[in-house]
Order: sequence, then structure tokens, then C-alpha cells
Amino acid sequence: MKLIYKSLLVFLFGILIFSCSTQRYSVKNSHSLNKHNYALSESGKLKVEIPAGWFKALDNDKKLIDLWLVKDDYSASIKFIPIVIHNSSSSNIESAVSYSKTYIKTSLGKDFKKFITETEKELHLKKISFYKIMLNDERIFRCAVFEEGNSYYECELNYVNPLTNEEINELFKIQNEVIINLIPGQVL
Repeated sequence: MKLIYKSLLVFLFGILIFSCSTQRYSVKNSHSLNKHNYALSESGKLKVEIPAGWFKALDNDKKLIDLWLVKDDYSASIKFIPIVIHNSSSSNIESAVSYSKTYIKTSLGKDFKKFITETEKELHLKKISFYKIMLNDERIFRCAVFEEGNSYYECELNYVNPLTNEEINELFKIQNEVIINLIPGQVL
């Protein structure tokens, strides 16, 4: 009887351990959890309207990504990553872009080919610096660096498979709309 009891305890303990293990990423069904189709960042400082055909994902490691939107077919993502500038006297958009580029180049490693086409635009009173990254496989990613509520953010758009120029431009347009429609944390 004791052997059966001990075996049952070991079995239940094993089930408990495996059921509590975490994955690196998880997906929230935005349609059931978010009636207004908005996503709040992990820090609570940003709120964005989720584009049609996209959903909010979570970085369960909680190391870097403040807000992560993923296309329904998992072919593209938009990540908002806070940029921390350690020297507050040089805290400006140019410094934030420099930090962002350094991070991108080191995180891509051998996949990085070069930076291309840096531009600065003002979209709905937001000063945004855009730059593109070419990877060794010729894919083009785009980052937007901007200030929101006395904090700087990198909004990184990337995709999995090679796309046509038209498809890439459509993704860039979605990225622009997400940034333009940001609702800062102060008004939440």
C-alpha cells in the first residue's frame, strides 16, 4: 500500500512540475482578451491599437521586449524595445539611434550586412528617425526610433521570408500606423 501511495505522489509531483514549466514565448488571443483591440506594453507606458490580422505576444523571459505584435500567420513582427541612455546629458534622438544601431548590429551578429537609408520624419507631431538594416540574405528590416513620455523606444519591424517590395512597403505602412496611433501611458 505504501508503495502505491509513494508512486502516486511521485506521479502527481511529476505532473505538477511539467505543467508549471514555461515556454519562452506565449500568445494571447487578442480577440477574446481585448474587446477594443488595443495592447498595453509590459511596462504600462505604451498602448497601441493592434492592426487587423495581428496579435499581441509575450516575451516570457521579460528581458527586452516591452510590446510585441505578431502577424497572424507568424510571418512578421513589430517589437517595441526601450532604449536606455546611460549618459543623460547626451539624451536625444541621435543618441537613441546610435544605441539602437549598436544593439541591432550586435544582436544580428553574422547575419548583419549593412545599415541603409536613414531618414527622419515627423508623423503626427512625433519626431521619428527611421533606418533600415540589410541582412546577408538580402532581407530588409526597419527600425523607428522615437521619444514617448521622456523615454526612447526602438520599434523594430522584421519578417521571416523574402517578400516583394509591395509586401514590404505594406508592412512599413502598418509600422507607421502603429507608431502614429500610440497612446502614451500618462493618459491611460
